[in-house]
Amino acid sequence: MDPLQTDTWREIFYDLIDEVKPENEWELKMVQGLTAEALPWDWTEVVEEHGLASFCCSHCEHVWNSAQAVIHHVHLDHTGAGGQVRKRTFRQQCHLCWVWAEPVFSQDSARRILSDLVTSIRQKFCERLAGDAWLVNDFY
Repeated sequence: MDPLQTDTWREIFYDLIDEVKPENEWELKMVQGLTAEALPWDWTEVVEEHGLASFCCSHCEHVWNSAQAVIHHVHLDHTGAGGQVRKRTFRQQCHLCWVWAEPVFSQDSARRILSDLVTSIRQKFCERLAGDAWLVNDFY
């Protein structure tokens, strides 16, 4: 299975976020240096606990799956600038030879991960209107 490219993640995210028609524009960025300790004030961390990834060791070819591979930092600028999502995927060490391996996500797994993220965004930052649009909450 080939790794999903950044553009594919973004395309899926924009399709899903457009389905809920938020009032603000949202942007997805891949940031490999993202850590829980580096969470800026006014940002929310969303840890994906069900985002299944596959790993294959490049040294011994051991293969395993794990759901501990993605975190998101989410922020909505209430001045109208829009929302930002910073996404990070995590490598894991092979249990046999200790070489680090990159996660590989299927398109279905990426869609589930990003669908959960969009649900979190909607619950945290938006409220439902009578029509199809979502408005920004004035509170956190």
